[in-house]
Amino acid sequence: MAFTIGFCIRRGSICLVDATYQWVIARQSLRVRAFAVAAAASGVVLLPLAWLLPDIEVLSPNAPVTLTLLAAGVVFGLGARVNGGCAFGTLNRLSGGELNFSGTIIGAICAALAIKDFTGLQPSMDGQTNSILASPLPWGLVALGLFAIFAQPALRRRHLQNLKSIFTRNDALLRPFTAMLVIGVLGGLLFALAGSWTHLAVIGRESAALAENGQSSSSIKAIAGAFALVGGALFAALRSGRFAVQAPCLRQWARCFVGGGMMGASAAIIPGGNGALLIYTMPSGAANGWAAFAMMLLALAISFLPMRRTSRAA
Repeated sequence: MAFTIGFCIRRGSICLVDATYQWVIARQSLRVRAFAVAAAASGVVLLPLAWLLPDIEVLSPNAPVTLTLLAAGVVFGLGARVNGGCAFGTLNRLSGGELNFSGTIIGAICAALAIKDFTGLQPSMDGQTNSILASPLPWGLVALGLFAIFAQPALRRRHLQNLKSIFTRNDALLRPFTAMLVIGVLGGLLFALAGSWTHLAVIGRESAALAENGQSSSSIKAIAGAFALVGGALFAALRSGRFAVQAPCLRQWARCFVGGGMMGASAAIIPGGNGALLIYTMPSGAANGWAAFAMMLLALAISFLPMRRTSRAA
């Protein structure tokens, strides 16, 4: 499943930074709406699983919305802007051979090593409560209905035909809704089965744990999922003939390092990058996930406003 998600991220060119650019500058909201499809598709999978398996902690708990959390969301958004791609976008670009984005990974590792010393910024279990969607009544069924409505556009014939095309054409690209439908469904299932498995989450968790006690803190399932995610994206680039190694430029690599550090530090506080929020925390109905993602999107949108004024003047 993780391999397929990586494949779809690459073939669908999924990136929150690019989606926000299209929304603010080009006034095209399709890619931003596709992110809503992913969250909704994940919710359609996660909620019934939580109800059928009440003894297993399927949904993300609801944590307090603090100023630190909101600030971390802003920093993550600005870090993605500096980097030139979010967690999805970094995987997309790096799997295509753009070695500048290796700086993002190294920056995220360094940030995870640094932030472990700031215990006041670490996410706390205090104040966490079970998701209000853990039971179908009353709010669970309402949320499931809303998720189904938002996911429904991705089930139209043209999107399903587009999904079929990746099995018949090596160079087929995925529409945003098509890619996000797959990412949402499979991503939700993986969070239920393997916990926090995304590459950014595993990198941050492993870096901090290995520096502290020299032992891994992730399950084999989560580590395997992170590697499979990267493998799927790389396979998609190779199969389409669009893989081309691009030697890093020191200036751009340094930007990616700084942006990756900002994203990695923020992901440790929230916790999770925009991918984890989108397909796990938000579909679980956790207010902290919605608040953090909203701040990411707001920070990105504001960062593009000067470009919008410039394009108008031109």
